[in-house]
Amino acid sequence: MAVTLTASNALGIQVEASRIWNMDKTQSTQQYSQPIPVIEKLAQMQSLRHLPIMTDGGRCVELKVWYPDLSDIMGGSVYSGATPNPAATCDIGTCASPGSLAKTYTPNVYISHCFTISDNLCANDFDFQRQFAVSLNAIMLKIRTELNRRMIVSINSNAGANVDAAGLTTLGWTTAGVNTTIPAVQWATASILMKMALNAAKNRIQNGFVIVDGTNLWIESALAPYIGLNDSTRSEGKLFADYKDTYVADIFNLDTAVGTNSTFVVNPAMLGFYNRAKYSKVPQQLDATNNTQAFSIDDPELRNRFTELNANGVQVNSPVMAPVQYDVLVQRSCTGRDATGRPTYETKVEVMFEGAIITAPPGITPNHTTGILKYTKGA
Repeated sequence: MAVTLTASNALGIQVEASRIWNMDKTQSTQQYSQPIPVIEKLAQMQSLRHLPIMTDGGRCVELKVWYPDLSDIMGGSVYSGATPNPAATCDIGTCASPGSLAKTYTPNVYISHCFTISDNLCANDFDFQRQFAVSLNAIMLKIRTELNRRMIVSINSNAGANVDAAGLTTLGWTTAGVNTTIPAVQWATASILMKMALNAAKNRIQNGFVIVDGTNLWIESALAPYIGLNDSTRSEGKLFADYKDTYVADIFNLDTAVGTNSTFVVNPAMLGFYNRAKYSKVPQQLDATNNTQAFSIDDPELRNRFTELNANGVQVNSPVMAPVQYDVLVQRSCTGRDATGRPTYETKVEVMFEGAIITAPPGITPNHTTGILKYTKGA
């Protein structure tokens, strides 16, 4: 291999990585496959808009968002009667005024992993470029899986209190903290979707929410199209069909990450996903002494909805689905000589993700909290 990682080498590695990902579907590679439905769904539905301050020429700069606090005004009672307010005088009197609140954002997700490749490949037909590509794919898979877990943990940690006290009693549901427990028998009926929609509306989460599920609704969702073929249960297939675009089940990660069989109702406008890569796709030398180079690479699977604003706050592009990007650092050094007396080299590769999973400012209790409701299955 050449001493420097040329643009053609980098391109060849990315092409090989893409080929492996899209074509090698044998059990030897599939045993490590890990679906990432939660981060896929929410990253593609989010509505976060990016200001340049979030990158600021490659430096980490925090972003502070100010928003109105209307709790004093909304907390006061209005006068309503058949005659004018009898307490009114020439002086309007003391009235509530609006306030302001703020929330600070910084990149809060940093993930990295590395691998090493030796070019001392005597009796080994597994060439360098393919080793690099296979290892790169494995690292990106691990990063994707960790991003999916981090999104689940964020949803769980940002779940808000269920404020529909009267409705919960009517439905036979109970709450403890932010957790709402639904009797097991109710999960087996299609009406659970309407009940969750009603409960979401009472919590001021309107249409367009996403149901993020582990296994609570998985079987019912899978059976619904077939049950719907029967004349008497045709509505069940229709109900689940209406929710198919906003229902996502993660049977591998969600219950494990949360610790219970959980289901969430999530307002996607309350979650933001942000990612950036510092380096270009063409390798550039960072440190000649240590033979360190860097380039960025697109994830072959994970994409996110991206909208950018310029420094004046004007939207500069329509929302697009952009691939998540990683920075790749490559160091090559001599490790000794092989059996024939010739120098051998070792290549170390680190793949880095930088980004953020953030939540929009919550509403003021008790009218609205975080836009995320958590449900678990009861006995």
